[in-house]
Amino acid sequence: MGIRKSLSLTTVVITMLLTSTLAAGEPFNSYRAVYIVNYGPLNLGKAHYNLQKADGGDLKLVFDSKLELLLLNDKRHITSEFRISDDQLIPLTFSQDRKGTGKDYREEIAFAHHEESVDTLYSSKKKRLKLEHPTFDPLNAQVKMRLDLSREASLPQRLEYTMVLENKFDSYAFKYVGEETLTIDGIDYRTVKFEVDRKDKRKNTWLWFAKDLDYLPIKLEHRQKNREAASMTLISYEEFDDDGEKLLAINHEYRPPSNRSIKKRFRSAPRR
Repeated sequence: MGIRKSLSLTTVVITMLLTSTLAAGEPFNSYRAVYIVNYGPLNLGKAHYNLQKADGGDLKLVFDSKLELLLLNDKRHITSEFRISDDQLIPLTFSQDRKGTGKDYREEIAFAHHEESVDTLYSSKKKRLKLEHPTFDPLNAQVKMRLDLSREASLPQRLEYTMVLENKFDSYAFKYVGEETLTIDGIDYRTVKFEVDRKDKRKNTWLWFAKDLDYLPIKLEHRQKNREAASMTLISYEEFDDDGEKLLAINHEYRPPSNRSIKKRFRSAPRR
């Protein structure tokens, strides 16, 4: 049960904590990014992100992941549509299809700003919520976070965002930890490190944002007491202009750890 929960949690956290790179002159350029996902030393799979510019200047962020560990699997396709106007992020729609071990479900969110409400659907249950403050979805909340980090004159010590998730509002806070040099495949990145601020001190989630890449998140790590760490690390990133010309390309050589001893490893693990 612990492995299953960690697999699901890893997907949810990664979904929330990745976005695109800011461009000079425009809020965002189109991009593709790939992250490798691990549970301890074991490779679970990859998470893919694709930011597209839609008609009328709206933005569409697409997330696809397929994670597997032994007999457990989690596959997701998520889209978030939004626009950015005067440095303000305006959410429009969100959808998520989840399949795999456990219960499959679909989630939909539609923001009706003129009615100050949001319509949600989660696992066949519908609900209308009243918008009383700036609210985001799990994908574009971190677009907003990166906008805030890039536009602030000095780094904020704490950031907090309200999201719609599973037919209800939920708040997530991030506290500033400090600056750190992070090395990936021999390349040093100047990063700022944040930690998810939660009451349960048995769980810790850290995020590293690259300062020289307009606060692109390049690593995430989640730890829970007496369990392996779940992590994700950037392995490739491509950014494009409006004509499809490549502006930036990052490719890290990745050698996945061998999974040949997985069964032996978990057979010998103490039961909890």
